[in-house]
Amino acid sequence: MLVGVLSALGIYFNLLGPAGHVLRTGGARALGWGADAAPGGFLVGGVILLAGRARRGLGGVLVALVLLVVASAGLADLAGGSPATSAAWRVLEGAGGIVGSAAGGGLAKLIGVAGSSVVLGAVALAAICGLLGMPLLVVVGVTARAIMAAGLWTSRLLGAWVASMRVQPSEPRSLA
Repeated sequence: MLVGVLSALGIYFNLLGPAGHVLRTGGARALGWGADAAPGGFLVGGVILLAGRARRGLGGVLVALVLLVVASAGLADLAGGSPATSAAWRVLEGAGGIVGSAAGGGLAKLIGVAGSSVVLGAVALAAICGLLGMPLLVVVGVTARAIMAAGLWTSRLLGAWVASMRVQPSEPRSLA
């Protein structure tokens, strides 16, 4: 959990000074936008380990975390236009980094962008299930319920906002 909090402070909030700069630039060069998945993965993995819910122990959590980060970097590479591994750092940082370029770009050369997106998405989903220590159907059910609850909350919020915007008709004035 500590690694997750520290990496979030460095990557998202720039609060770790020189160490955060190294973490942010190194993460961007290695994983590109895929580095954004690492702090959350470390945090969730730490909570799962502390709660004693890890099915395969520390090794299983670490394998799931590595798979999640590599799949995220690969998907980021595909979304960023699949730059070559020899591209400039600025280009790689804006996509999936060197790891994403190898994973996403290499897979895209074999089965195309659409096929590699499906494969990397499935790997990411399997990694999330492994990280949480839950079967796929349970993760899908929890996610669906969360999306429905968020949709209900949003519709109620928007309904209340629209209702507050209505202009109440005033009483007609007499001209006399």
